[in-house]
Amino acid sequence: MEIVWYRMLAPLLGGSTFSFGLILACALLGIGLGGVAYAFFDLKRTASLRFFALTCAAEAFFIALPYALGDRIAMATMLLRPLGTLGFHGHVIAWSAICFLVIFPAAFISGLQFPLLIALLGSGQKSVGSQTGAAYAWNTVGALAGLFAGEFGFLPMFSAPGVWKMVVVLLSAVAVAAAFLDLTRERRWIRLLPPFATVAGALALLLAIGPTAFWRHSQIGVGYLRQYQGSPNEMHELVNRIRRRVLWETDGIESSVALANPDGAAFVVNGKSDGNAKMDAATQIMSGLIGAALHPHPEKTMVIGLGTGSTAGWLAAVPSMQRVDVVELERSIIKVAQDCAPVNHNALTNPKLHLSVGDGRESLLTTRERYDLVVSEPSNPYRAGVANLFTRDFYLSVQDRLRPGGLFLQWIQTYDIDDRTIEILYKTLGSVFPNVDTWQTQEGDLLLLASKQALPIDIDFLRQRLAQEPFKTALRVAWSATSVEDFLARHIANPEVAATLQQIEPWPLNTDDRTVIEFAIARSLSTANAFGIGNRRASAHATGHDRPAILHGDVDWSRVEEARLSAWNLSAAEAQALTTGQRTRALALAAYDHGDLSGALRLWHSQREEPETLPELRLLAESLASAGDPAADTYLESLGKIAPAEALAIRSELDLRLGRMLEARTSLEKFFRAAHEDPWPDHGVLSRSLSRAELIAAADRSLRTATRFHELLRTPFSIWNCESQRRVGLLVLATQLERGHPGARTAAALQAFEPHASWNRKFLEVRQACYRATKDSRLDEATSDLEDFLNNEAVTADTRVLARLIDKSFEPLAPKDRPRVSAR
Repeated sequence: MEIVWYRMLAPLLGGSTFSFGLILACALLGIGLGGVAYAFFDLKRTASLRFFALTCAAEAFFIALPYALGDRIAMATMLLRPLGTLGFHGHVIAWSAICFLVIFPAAFISGLQFPLLIALLGSGQKSVGSQTGAAYAWNTVGALAGLFAGEFGFLPMFSAPGVWKMVVVLLSAVAVAAAFLDLTRERRWIRLLPPFATVAGALALLLAIGPTAFWRHSQIGVGYLRQYQGSPNEMHELVNRIRRRVLWETDGIESSVALANPDGAAFVVNGKSDGNAKMDAATQIMSGLIGAALHPHPEKTMVIGLGTGSTAGWLAAVPSMQRVDVVELERSIIKVAQDCAPVNHNALTNPKLHLSVGDGRESLLTTRERYDLVVSEPSNPYRAGVANLFTRDFYLSVQDRLRPGGLFLQWIQTYDIDDRTIEILYKTLGSVFPNVDTWQTQEGDLLLLASKQALPIDIDFLRQRLAQEPFKTALRVAWSATSVEDFLARHIANPEVAATLQQIEPWPLNTDDRTVIEFAIARSLSTANAFGIGNRRASAHATGHDRPAILHGDVDWSRVEEARLSAWNLSAAEAQALTTGQRTRALALAAYDHGDLSGALRLWHSQREEPETLPELRLLAESLASAGDPAADTYLESLGKIAPAEALAIRSELDLRLGRMLEARTSLEKFFRAAHEDPWPDHGVLSRSLSRAELIAAADRSLRTATRFHELLRTPFSIWNCESQRRVGLLVLATQLERGHPGARTAAALQAFEPHASWNRKFLEVRQACYRATKDSRLDEATSDLEDFLNNEAVTADTRVLARLIDKSFEPLAPKDRPRVSAR
């Protein structure tokens, strides 16, 4: 049962080695105290099959109880999360409370059972040793059999919640069998009542819904789900929204895995999102291609971890590449890569790619292949079983497998981490590879490029390579980049900086027998004194160490500086070093990324420079179009040569503002068709286009436009881009088409929200009216949900204000305040 408890509680407790230890400690404490209680209360005098039956029934009941509580336990974990403000000990208090609730009662009963079983084997003073040994032997055999059957059979076959229920059923069966055996000795039927009643209660608890995606895949344990207060209706909407996002889930041999569509396809492992096919493409694509671009002639690569398949798939598309070996620990991740084929160059169908399921370290130690590139992009080091991919011993095995001139590329996080841990990571890698260049792939992610020899960069050669495929497309879709200067803007520190970071303090190395970062990062989660990458970029720039150490050829460094404005959310230290014009353009880019197009345009017009980078070009084209300024045409022509689909979407905005409705509809239709095949349109552009579709449709009283857009939005965009907004938009168009008399179109649009309805008044009213009109069998459920919502409305709130807020929450999503690029 411990493996089930770990698989279930890992998402709530963060999935670290510490959380596994806490689960095990709670189980052992319960078992130990149960044994103490058996001796203290002298329960050996009552040893009997009837008592054994009662303990099995009680254990089944206490295992079933947290199952029945289900998402309430997840909610309690989320609400206890603020205890972390007390520091690491606050988290421990919260996690211990959850462990106690789920594990301790059943473990305590189990502790009673073991001495009880020994007592049932015999009595008196003879054969005590053999009887005790037999009990231990059978317990060990049972534990091992349960472990292997659960881990390699039952868990993948029935899922962790399924095995949880199975344990309750098996314990109940043992309790019933023991009770009947006891009955054969003494026919007193009344003796069956306590165990049978307890078994009945345990089985009844299994009829509850149990843990759902809100428990297993909502990132509560890593602190990325933060809603600590709110009305019952707000909490209900939170739970349902997370449940709706999960496309599929499974329990693999190593982990629980889910594919969700919060905003594009994202895979969740043991309750933590380990990558988003679109929002993390900057890291997933470029982690390998940085090395492939800088290596003179890469032919063989090893990639540790498959994930979405993007790193391996884009590397396999490099013309000189002959072989890409990928090692993935969890077989279930293969389906993730299959579903992410549009962003990974159809990786799994490329004959150059060779996938094996196993441990990456073991593969490096046993393979005879030698590689030009080794790429390691595992999960966060604090996650259980991951820290050994950041140790000196691992780096030595990588070094042994590299060809002369080979490059090793190591991803590390810059969020939820402190300076000490970053310095240990640099020091550990630097103890094996003397040259460590630092690249930043996206906000929150660093890529350390390590080599034995200094890495010279020939600019003319690099410029030619980046103009070829797949590098040219990769730069555009991953980094919104078009030139070698854009590429170099992501280089933030040369080996001089890495050497300095290694010497700041005499920190220990991270080794296999002392994985200090595993617990250091776990302690620094959500810390107020986190590592500041912006400050490091500023200091490297101030000393001139943000440029590659060995560079041959001419570079337009002013263009590099301009590209950095587009790449990062600048820190205060970086902003101070900017000119007035640079600072203004940085503010304009920030306003645009937050959806404030008018503010972005106002800021841009307050300086005189023309756009140089793709993000600046997109900003000016869309901001001018939104203002109805015909000057947008000039920039749209330039944008169309680089990103034609986005240019179509923005042109529809310009046409709408200028009253050219037919042209606006035509351009938007073309864009939506492209977005079904192309996963790369800018998120903000796509989101605003969905809102625009409703405006254009509403302006056409003939409903022809609404019909065409409705048809285009019936299926998800590529890799589920803007999926939540698409569903809402489809429902709005359906209600427009049916003119307030909901019918088949509205019912079909509502189906995407079932069985986890959007929990706001407007939606629930539309749902009830539609099911009533179509005589849907779910009418009673829809009516009950609406009544529950109304009963839970806050009576102290101004009803009119509340209604406006609820209606607004159902309207097509306005451009949201979102980070420039997502954290992992």
